Amino acid sequence: MIRLATSADLDAINAIYNHYVENSTCTYQTQPSTEAERAAWFGVHGEKHPVTVYESDGEVIGWASLSKFHGRSAYGRTVENSIYVRNETRHKGIGSALLADLIERARTLGHHTIVALISADQAASIALHRKFGFAEAGRLKEVGNKFDRWLDVIYMQLMLNGSGRMASRIEKLIERLGAGEMLLGDGAWGTQLQRLGLEFGACPEEWNVTHPDDVRGIAREYLEAGADFCLTNTFGANRFRLTRHGFASRLNEFNAAGVKLSREAAEPFDAVVAASVGPTGEFVQPEGMLSRAEMLGAFTEQIAVLKDAGADAICIETMYVPEEAALAVEAAKKAGLFCMACITFDSTPNGFRTMLGANIQDSVIALENAGADVIGSNCGNGMEQMVQVAKEMRALTKKPIMIKANAGIPELVKGKTVYNEGPGAMARWLAELKAAGVSIVGGCCGTTPEHIRRFRAEIDSFQTRAVSIDKETL
Repeated sequence: MIRLATSADLDAINAIYNHYVENSTCTYQTQPSTEAERAAWFGVHGEKHPVTVYESDGEVIGWASLSKFHGRSAYGRTVENSIYVRNETRHKGIGSALLADLIERARTLGHHTIVALISADQAASIALHRKFGFAEAGRLKEVGNKFDRWLDVIYMQLMLNGSGRMASRIEKLIERLGAGEMLLGDGAWGTQLQRLGLEFGACPEEWNVTHPDDVRGIAREYLEAGADFCLTNTFGANRFRLTRHGFASRLNEFNAAGVKLSREAAEPFDAVVAASVGPTGEFVQPEGMLSRAEMLGAFTEQIAVLKDAGADAICIETMYVPEEAALAVEAAKKAGLFCMACITFDSTPNGFRTMLGANIQDSVIALENAGADVIGSNCGNGMEQMVQVAKEMRALTKKPIMIKANAGIPELVKGKTVYNEGPGAMARWLAELKAAGVSIVGGCCGTTPEHIRRFRAEIDSFQTRAVSIDKETL
């Protein structure tokens, strides 16, 4: 649990901090030692700059502070945050939980800006702060005073909106896209559900009610692996697909439960939940039996439930018909939600085409005209093919591009579909996707949390190397 610290916690706080001193470029001499100094230390922080600890089974294993030391002396109007966790590999998610709590306290207390000063070699900490919306604002050769000095420091800040309101999760994601970051989505859901026992032909969305811990766990594993946002187990939860399973009357229940489970997994990470919307399995006239109004109505119905349940955004994926994808985008935008939309292509002698023959240009135009905020492609291809898809899309649109590749081209081995492209083999293409103009990457069929973990490490490595700020002081 997270609680306010007391002077009795200072020995534990000091022990945790000393571990960081021994493994960083910081020297630290300001921790109080006497009872009087302890009281003074908390008095300096005061109610406007609280110190919190994370306690588990009676042991303090992490702490955080809204410190005014650097903020007051160097930047005046801002406050600095500090997060330290003992053995983060054993206590997963605690750093995220402390930071989320710290930001909320800053918002409640009316602070306008939070500053983080992080050693440039601490890639994991930099990545964590990026996930919460912090942006690099400078790089300092040295910062501190005669007691507390840091060398080669990344200066990051999170701007809280006027009146102290914290920017929404989706606003922070949009800001990061605008800053040129490559964001990381999650991986395959169907692959994970099947690994957990979902039978072929069964309704995946029913598991939101019958197997909630398993579904919540999929979202949590992807976020722990480093995803910046997660999807929901609602891909086929529209009226037409649910009717085939005999669950048409449970549309509201399955969609709301799917969002709830991902929302619960995402809260410790303050992560965006993008609700998954897949195709209806039907076609609009003249290819099929539905009118445009009927198909639009199906998407409008599903997306309304997803929004009411707390989805931050909509991710329309695995669409084979641009017109159907455009109707789904239209429904999402009418609901006022941020919308990512992906088309699935096959590689043919005539270039990349959907199963009804639409090319990349037709698809991009349809999605852009419908108002999609992010345009992309998922499924159908491995990473190498997706690089070419991305290049063609980049030439056609200024919108952010999203790519979610399969773990290679599937093979049938002893009656089972097998994807043979491992985490390392896929991750080596990320720099090329970045160079091709891709803003968001994730994984589709065959990908796992291990793929996403490897993606996270690769993205952090080339994004950290790319940090170059001209300003030495602010």
